[in-house]
Amino acid sequence: MYAGGTNPARGLQESQATGYPNDIVALSYDFHAPIGEAGLLAGSYAELRRQHAFLAAFGPMLADLPSSLPDVRPSGVADRSTLRWALRASPQGGFLFLAWRQPHEPLDTYEAARFRVQLGEEELLLPSRPVDVPPGTLASWPIGLTVGGVRIGWVTASALTLLGGPVPTLVLVAQPGVPVELAVPPEAGAVGAGRTGRSGSWETYGITPGRSAVRVRAPRGAVDVLVLSAEDGSHAWVREGSEAGGERELLLSPDALTWGESAVLGVSVTGEPDVQRYDVDTREFRPVELRPLTAAPLAAEVLPVQRRPAGTVPSDYGFHDGRQSAPTDSAVETRAAVYELELPPWALDGSGDVSIHIEWAGDVAELRVDGVAVSDRFWDGSCWSIDAKDVGVQQGRAVTLHVLPLAPDSKIRLPAAADERRRQSCNALLAVDRVRMERRQRWSSDTGGPSWRSSASHRPS
Repeated sequence: MYAGGTNPARGLQESQATGYPNDIVALSYDFHAPIGEAGLLAGSYAELRRQHAFLAAFGPMLADLPSSLPDVRPSGVADRSTLRWALRASPQGGFLFLAWRQPHEPLDTYEAARFRVQLGEEELLLPSRPVDVPPGTLASWPIGLTVGGVRIGWVTASALTLLGGPVPTLVLVAQPGVPVELAVPPEAGAVGAGRTGRSGSWETYGITPGRSAVRVRAPRGAVDVLVLSAEDGSHAWVREGSEAGGERELLLSPDALTWGESAVLGVSVTGEPDVQRYDVDTREFRPVELRPLTAAPLAAEVLPVQRRPAGTVPSDYGFHDGRQSAPTDSAVETRAAVYELELPPWALDGSGDVSIHIEWAGDVAELRVDGVAVSDRFWDGSCWSIDAKDVGVQQGRAVTLHVLPLAPDSKIRLPAAADERRRQSCNALLAVDRVRMERRQRWSSDTGGPSWRSSASHRPS
């Protein structure tokens, strides 16, 4: 799922009764999608956004590159000792892809990793010193690329995009725990990086991730190498150039950005917006001027008032082909605890951009408006977000939260943090930890002109 949604009626979900292996909640079709059911962005959205930016910039080149696998490869999905990596490259360069992340298999740090790759007649051994690879690492390191007339031996940071300008900018993102090393020819120099030595025919430099680029000069050209920190990488947005002559642009924002062909920027936030744009002329990030389009953001804590205690719950609700069945509708109706949510008046005007965030623990929960279920969720320890307008929250309508407890001896598989909370509970697990309302504010950089970019940095392609 790329964007989550909500079933338009009950009885449309996958279920064991209709031949599926699992029971799914009746209404929510979120599945932790990058764009959630409530229209909010999940952490995985930033991961895909970086991947899409990489493919937009380097995909045409990558498509023609042959793939090479190492001689020693994993024996299977349960192999927790063999590093997973591959090379997509020609003699003119390419990328080393590294994956030290295995679902359902806890990995330890891979110690002393080093790679020997062949580019035509040239052999590269990188990095210059072995590095430890933390679990969870996913990387795409440039190998032997020529940018701006400068051949780069390697950079141990993931390629994000390539910006134009008098001096092109290669933008990368550092992996947590992996030192960033840049290798360039001996006749080149890297201004802003500390020289660390030599590896074969390459001079090596250490780069501290940040918002300042390292300029590499060589007899045939120059290139700026900008290595963002992992945190800034998760806030990076790349706007592709338009057919009207606009060039690719790099922005940083923790909030959601939107734009169209007119290059007008929009942002949705719950506080003061912070959008930075990288200026290829000045080689620095500059704030983007924004004006509000909607009412000021608001937030409020909601105190759930319990109207009915929970009943006793069984350890399970039956099995189908070895998989546990979900609680029945009657179990939720008769055994769930019921809480009334007294929402603030500003959340009830139906104006939109208002969300309900529920942190809870239990088995299954439903949000009801005037007694009708409008959203539901199985508990997995994550926050449950709901768009108030989508579910019909309005003035004069009763909003209640129904939470069915989770039996202490239930064998349902949960994520590690949620499973730990279940094991620490001596009784049936039932909690509503926090209910919070938020109204987002939309901003724009449109000032009536043709573009939000400064004229100094707007060059024809």
